[in-house]
Amino acid sequence: MKKFLFGLVSVYIVLASCKKEHSKDLGPSKATHQIVFNVGFSKSIVDFATGKLKVNSLKDNATDTALTNNVKVLYYAVYDSSGNSVHTIQQLSTDAAFGSYTDHLASGTYTLIVAAGGDSLKISSDTYGELVRSLGLDVLSYGFSDNVEAPRWYAFNGDTFCKKITLNVSNTDATQNISLDRITSKLVINIEDALPANAKTIYVSCNPSYKYYVGLNLPSSHHTYNDYSITVPVPAGLAGTTNYKVSMILLTGTPFNVEISCSSTPPPTNLSGTPTPVIIADKVINNVAGQANKVTLLSGSLFGGATTHSTGGFTVSVDTAWNATPITKSF
Repeated sequence: MKKFLFGLVSVYIVLASCKKEHSKDLGPSKATHQIVFNVGFSKSIVDFATGKLKVNSLKDNATDTALTNNVKVLYYAVYDSSGNSVHTIQQLSTDAAFGSYTDHLASGTYTLIVAAGGDSLKISSDTYGELVRSLGLDVLSYGFSDNVEAPRWYAFNGDTFCKKITLNVSNTDATQNISLDRITSKLVINIEDALPANAKTIYVSCNPSYKYYVGLNLPSSHHTYNDYSITVPVPAGLAGTTNYKVSMILLTGTPFNVEISCSSTPPPTNLSGTPTPVIIADKVINNVAGQANKVTLLSGSLFGGATTHSTGGFTVSVDTAWNATPITKSF
């Protein structure tokens, strides 16, 4: 009988020991800590149109008009220390407290990407539509056409801001202020010579970058063809006008080419039955190197008239400080 009781006690001890070891397998505490993010613009960000500094007002739990007046969507993308996506939060400019977000994260080291831009800005895998997300593959883009015969990314045509930071979460709650940096550039084309009476439409096409790698803080290389274009109708009564300007927002990585054309045909009003444009002037400018948060100015003669560039060449200028003397490159 004693042997039987002793055996029962032994079995109980073994079972109790196994249960204790199993509890250790649950791992460390899953307690999370509150992190409050407040987002604004970097003080170096200047309005493209006016040259006025944007106010970097990092407001707590209140809509920041500096943000809502300039961007429509905001993303908070969190990645763990191995680069795996933890979660991505999207805010719209119509949401309450746009620009302020409270997260709950366990202790550890994270990478945080905060991005903001136009309505159709997306953060996704480089292989668009894939469910697997990681810091090494994720890109910012303005959408993707998943056409089997001719898949392509859409033009990066919205003013866009982004910031990458390393986030160390300790055992206490914290507040993190984030100042966004502009990653886009503005291309301005100044046609110095007089517009002829039959100028109806200006076309500008180029091949800038079309996606931005958030983990590398780096735009993609550009396409090998002119895949981003704008069509600008020339208002009536502007015959003889000099220094006529058109502009476009784009993402710049490696140097790209710009083609400027003028047609005597009015711009199309629909996709069907559109007549072929009658081109009356065309110019290609190679190796244009734009810079983030800068205006690149292409200025010259399109129609062969008498201008400061009598050879018909275009001058490339990059405004490095908005109000400073530009750096000029002629070709």
